[in-house]
Amino acid sequence: MALPASIQADLAGQDAEAGGGERAGLFFGLLGLVTKLALAIAAGLSFGLLELAGFSGEDGDATLALALLYGLLPVILKLAGGWLIWQPLGRHYREVAPTTRPKPQLR
Repeated sequence: MALPASIQADLAGQDAEAGGGERAGLFFGLLGLVTKLALAIAAGLSFGLLELAGFSGEDGDATLALALLYGLLPVILKLAGGWLIWQPLGRHYREVAPTTRPKPQLR
């Protein structure tokens, strides 16, 4: 949970340097809004999917469906999100030529 705030601080600094002004409060508010919205959507989708899976709390198969929705689905979504984020970053790192540093002289 610390990484989004760290990224947000970097973005706010870059925005201020680019002439966008001091909008760190705006970025903080947007991060809070998006986080709460994501949690609300996740709860709504989870309850809807549990209803479709026939979860009643008494059935062993329904408990398996709950475990998969609670454990496996977030892992899949986070891997997909990581892949989407890495695509532009990976392309940037592949395009940058490696730098060569002069070897230090031994005395």
